[in-house]
Amino acid sequence: MRLHTPSEFEFLTQETVRISEAMRLASMSDLNIESYDDELYSEFSLSTITEEITDQYQNIEYPNKPGLVYTIFKSGTTFSLRGFACESIEDAFDSIHSGEKAYLRALRLEAEEIDQIRFFELSTFERAEMVQDQVFNKRFPLEEDVLCNISDPGFSWWYGKADDGFRINFKSHKFMCQGERTKLGPIGDVIVACLRFSKLKEHFKYHLPISELVINEKQFILRSSDKTHPIMKELMNLFEKGEISEESALLCELELSLKLYLLELADIRRFWMAVEGALYDNNLNLLN
Repeated sequence: MRLHTPSEFEFLTQETVRISEAMRLASMSDLNIESYDDELYSEFSLSTITEEITDQYQNIEYPNKPGLVYTIFKSGTTFSLRGFACESIEDAFDSIHSGEKAYLRALRLEAEEIDQIRFFELSTFERAEMVQDQVFNKRFPLEEDVLCNISDPGFSWWYGKADDGFRINFKSHKFMCQGERTKLGPIGDVIVACLRFSKLKEHFKYHLPISELVINEKQFILRSSDKTHPIMKELMNLFEKGEISEESALLCELELSLKLYLLELADIRRFWMAVEGALYDNNLNLLN
């Protein structure tokens, strides 16, 4: 990874010429040399800081693939995600390390803070944009479980796993389930989810031996007498790990809009797991 910046020697040589010319002009005008020197010092400091931090990250191999470049910003008891979708994560970091201010403005960072930048790889730029639209530039509570109540049920979907299937509640205060309980994060709009899953109902009935199927604005429940069925396993894997193959049995014979919707849920779920990992990273200390 190359930085297209002049060397310090060349920089100082150029600035010596500039200062000499400024001093000559100052004798004929009211030019404030002290103010000019402060500006020069700030400019040199910014260049030096960017160069020093960039040197630390030159050995990192960034993927030349689409994805998200982002940072996590904490404010009091909440946090937000700032950043952008890109065609190439590698090219984006090249630009950042070269000091391009447009990228730093998108991340709302100063040059000395670029060590806070993270990235997340996705299969296409369009899918990266979709995740960005869903979860960036919104405030989320750091301790959602503590703050949620009937008047403010929180942003996360909740997942309960059973021996013969699973249950998803779109609002935490309505969650009634025995056993394992997992917070999925803000992986989708509730109204859209209700509409999409309702369209999937016949698909599930056709391919699965159903013992219970409930889809409404509060919950999505799916139980089957064949818990080892590929579609059941793929659905559970989607919600638990954010993983699904485009060639999976679950996506076969689906219309394009429903197929894209399930891929979208998987992408957001997988990205949110990365965000949660960062929140609890001892090096980030966002919860302290």
